Amino acid sequence: MLATERHRLILDLLARQKSVTVLEFVETLKSSQATIRRDLQYLEEKRKLKRVHGGAECLTPSSEESLLTDKLVWYTKEKQAIGKYVATHFLSQVKRIYLDAGSTTHNIIPFLSATKHEVITNGVHHVSALLEYGIPTLLVGGQLKQTTQAIIGSVALQQLQQYQFDMAILGTNGIDFSFGFSTPDSEEAMIKQLVKNHANQTIIVSDSSKFDKKSFHQFATFEDTMLVVDSCPKKYQRYHNIYTVKEG
Repeated sequence: MLATERHRLILDLLARQKSVTVLEFVETLKSSQATIRRDLQYLEEKRKLKRVHGGAECLTPSSEESLLTDKLVWYTKEKQAIGKYVATHFLSQVKRIYLDAGSTTHNIIPFLSATKHEVITNGVHHVSALLEYGIPTLLVGGQLKQTTQAIIGSVALQQLQQYQFDMAILGTNGIDFSFGFSTPDSEEAMIKQLVKNHANQTIIVSDSSKFDKKSFHQFATFEDTMLVVDSCPKKYQRYHNIYTVKEG
């Protein structure tokens, strides 16, 4: 296995469990302890994780925002499956789509149609892929948030107030049984809330690692959105507007 692939899998495992021992890494990656320790040292030097006695911990506290570049290599198979599911089941009769900034929403782009769909987005990272697939695109103007590469702020809000969307597709940092959907950034929360209120339908897309997590700012509830995930804990299955790509 190439070092870059091991590094991706190490970060993916840490994103799921927050703390992982060297022996767990060895068993999962089928690599030697010496190799794993070198990988952990390298990733710590790159400020991707924190080494602790016998293993490593996730570096980013839950109250902070991970870098988009990190999120893009976490749960890649799950996010690709979610992207295909959303496009197949919800977008065949939809034209004007708001596509939120984020790594899970990014995986919907390959399944969009250049002849059927128009995209409005605040995700700067989305633009090159949308152009590659020939999707008519409007990029919202405003302030650029570096960590998530999202356009936020008053200029973006004023512009988005002028639009009505057939479908809004949003990402989330937290999914909680009672609190709903949340994000640590108040300005991103305002963007999401406004877009949701200007959309005929809203879908939130997320991998299952976000369950039972709360960020500071709520932007939606289970009652006013649909949720598409790779798998769903049993206690959430009382909500009939949750769609799972695979049973969990």
